[in-house]
Amino acid sequence: GFPQMAIDVRVEDDPVDVVRQNIDLRISYGDYHYPALKMVRLVHDEVLPVAAPDFWQRYGNGSPTLADVHESHFIHTNWGPNYASHP
Repeated sequence: GFPQMAIDVRVEDDPVDVVRQNIDLRISYGDYHYPALKMVRLVHDEVLPVAAPDFWQRYGNGSPTLADVHESHFIHTNWGPNYASHP
């Protein structure tokens, strides 16, 4: 190990003053919070729809795309302003 190194893991609302709090490294979701700091992308999200065959037969209207499926048939989760994050 590295006994001289301290790691402090926190879950905090953004924005965080990384200079004032003397933070050396921050792992965040998205890059819009800290445009003045150097960012290295660790992962890339990919979101894609998945549907059961019987759902598609019932609501897909024979369309090869999701454009014709009414949005009321999808699961919606409202994360609210405290937990929503957009990359």
